[in-house]
Amino acid sequence: MSLASLTSFLSWDVYMYFQTWSGYAIGNELLNNAASASRRAQSFSTPPKVNVSEVGTAFSNFNKVLKGSLVAGEIDLLCLFTETDDYEIWKRIDGVAPRVVLVTYQEYWGPDEAVIRASSGKPRPRQDSRDTKRRRLFVGASLPALNKLANSKRYRLVYCLSNTPIAAFVLDDPTTQILKTLPMAHCFRKKAVDAEWMKDMAAQWDEAQAFEWIDV
Repeated sequence: MSLASLTSFLSWDVYMYFQTWSGYAIGNELLNNAASASRRAQSFSTPPKVNVSEVGTAFSNFNKVLKGSLVAGEIDLLCLFTETDDYEIWKRIDGVAPRVVLVTYQEYWGPDEAVIRASSGKPRPRQDSRDTKRRRLFVGASLPALNKLANSKRYRLVYCLSNTPIAAFVLDDPTTQILKTLPMAHCFRKKAVDAEWMKDMAAQWDEAQAFEWIDV
């Protein structure tokens, strides 16, 4: 089940902020699912409300974007799928308190190196000729870096998708104690037995060394 289908199925109110065409496509799916849910809604079901907005470069000041949408306080789920600035955006958010946070990470750093690189970072001269899309592989944050940030905000790692570098963190309070904290190594354990995956990750790790990463 896609994220769009899940949120519509649960009848959540959804605020979708997109910066690229792929983000618009996801937002459009949310709107279509909401319309379908509204048509088949029964007396016991409340159709979801979906708000889709283009933010342009406003990701650098995401708190202002949220306040402008009147999104504040406790929310159920925050998904930061920018693939480049999940760490920086989550670090700056202080106007909402999500119970669950989903973020993307650069898996070639593995479970031990806590490093980040913002999308505004500049490649070294010998990287200037590299394809722009490929350079996007070398921004963002490692899982340990995100885990450190999560812990500082009172969140715990509880799940990682097996086929996509997406991690789930929950607010560390009495209502989430049923969920065990997941060791970061578990996010890589199944993949590590795949020789092709390991070879690809090693190559990306080598290429990443040409960029300026910050230890956190």
